[in-house]
Amino acid sequence: MPFCVNFAAILDSAMNVEREIRDALCRFLEKNGFSSETADTVQIQETRREFSGDITLVVFPLVKILRKSPEESGKMIGDFLREEISWISGYNTVKGFLNIEFSIDFWVE
Repeated sequence: MPFCVNFAAILDSAMNVEREIRDALCRFLEKNGFSSETADTVQIQETRREFSGDITLVVFPLVKILRKSPEESGKMIGDFLREEISWISGYNTVKGFLNIEFSIDFWVE
């Protein structure tokens, strides 16, 4: 039997991941007194192979408004996302890149 891939389901899942991260990022910004519209300037991309993580949030656009270093900004956002989203098991910050790790439960669903 040939192996079949449901690309529509994969694409839908990826869009849901990005939407959930952006929604949580909006809540983070509002909680810290900033406009949630800033979340639209943040890129979410695939994590580079040489780094640990499943998806990467580029925090550089938020550094200026948070008035923190890229590492501090990434830690603040990473801590918040980890509390808000159940399928985030961890993260690491490399300069202005927040590399997010998905839990085993995320992959099983």
